Amino acid sequence: MNNTEQDGEKAFNIHSQISGNETQRRILLSKNISLLKAIKKDNLFKVILGDQDAEFTAYLGQVETMYSRNEVYNYIRIHDKFVDDLKMSFIDICDIPLSRLIELIPVVEEGNVSNLLEQARVLTSQDFRDVVRQIKGLPISDDGHQHKMVQYEICAECGVKHKIGEHDTTKSVS
Repeated sequence: MNNTEQDGEKAFNIHSQISGNETQRRILLSKNISLLKAIKKDNLFKVILGDQDAEFTAYLGQVETMYSRNEVYNYIRIHDKFVDDLKMSFIDICDIPLSRLIELIPVVEEGNVSNLLEQARVLTSQDFRDVVRQIKGLPISDDGHQHKMVQYEICAECGVKHKIGEHDTTKSVS
């Protein structure tokens, strides 16, 4: 076997291990989302923390869990919609970016779920955004409407942002 064949075999073996590990991580994430929902729903996190006044976010910040509140709430919303409502397996959707799954929540239903998930997997960001906007009845990037552009300036020192043409530079825009 020459070096090229050896390198190819080594690369494929390493890639297979990475792929297998990622599959296992996604399976564990799916299980953790279900467990996090249960511990939140029944306020069991207060027992773990030993504080009946504790907030769920305090539990999430524990070294043993280390999830951000935003991340967990997004996963719970996704789980509620796709797993609980649409009866899908989390494993079947975990290859789709989190941001796209969140965008789909208000528009996905049983009749369009397969099509929208496939589009979420393959479309460019702008094309996917247009699909969702079109379902919502909003203008899309290439529908011929007159674009209303807005320009902003951002202070290089403090990061304050304001629309160009506004004279009150004390207001920031998020």
